[in-house]
Amino acid sequence: MEKVKVSVIVPTYNRAGALPRAMKSVIEQNRNDIEIIIIDDNSSDNTPDVIRNMPDKRIKYIGRSENGGVSAARNDGIRIAKGEYIAFLDSDDIWAPGKLEAQLKILDENKNIGMVCTNANIITGGDSRLFISGHDVSHVVYGARERTSDKFPGAVMVAPPSSWMLRAGTVSEIGFFDESMKVWEDCDYFVRIAQKTDAYFLNMPLIDKYTGDSGQLSRDTLIWHEGKKLFYTKHFPSMSKDKQYLFQFYKGMGKDCLILKRWNDATGWFTKALRIKPVDLNLYWKIIRARARQN
Repeated sequence: MEKVKVSVIVPTYNRAGALPRAMKSVIEQNRNDIEIIIIDDNSSDNTPDVIRNMPDKRIKYIGRSENGGVSAARNDGIRIAKGEYIAFLDSDDIWAPGKLEAQLKILDENKNIGMVCTNANIITGGDSRLFISGHDVSHVVYGARERTSDKFPGAVMVAPPSSWMLRAGTVSEIGFFDESMKVWEDCDYFVRIAQKTDAYFLNMPLIDKYTGDSGQLSRDTLIWHEGKKLFYTKHFPSMSKDKQYLFQFYKGMGKDCLILKRWNDATGWFTKALRIKPVDLNLYWKIIRARARQN
């Protein structure tokens, strides 16, 4: 049996309509040395039937007995992966031809790099935009120099997981996705990776990332906000060294609270931001408005 070069982990939940499109983009990578691990997170639609009708022998289907979320599904895939490298693909996204080949070339030629992520087309409805716009050259976005600085990895970028390829050894060192995080689990994992190994950004849009699906938890402001709070609790020691990132994070948390009508919490977050940049006059107005609505 040919040695597995790449384990492709595909978590899915109630996306029977989108899954064939995603699988087609994997199969058309034209590599025989891959395994495709589909983790069905206890779908209630006809996902099992769709997968059974996929004839590719490289596909391994794992059906979960209960819904555990995307982190639990990815972790199940990690546990059985046999590849030298691990790639992730959300079941509503697609890869461009040559995506795996381009990432493998970088990893095979640069042993210090533990992760390669690519640029992406972010598609919402009929609109498309680049995840990273401009003409930045491909480069190590977080390496040894950044790890000895105050720069927080999340301030650099957090590319969509469908764009990631990791060494299996890197995954073994980092461990599993945090299953307590329903959102921001990818941000958490990226930060943990970048703090241990070089992360490389390949500036080619080699995935189409679809957003706006009613099943995507990140659309729910409350769930999104609570996920950010958990992220903040886990990473505050590192975040606190990067004042610009922390300032923007506090402002974002405050804006969430305005949407959620949590006026007291909004005041608290904006006050934290103000302590970092007391010259930001706009923050004073946000605090005044939030306090007025408390009364």
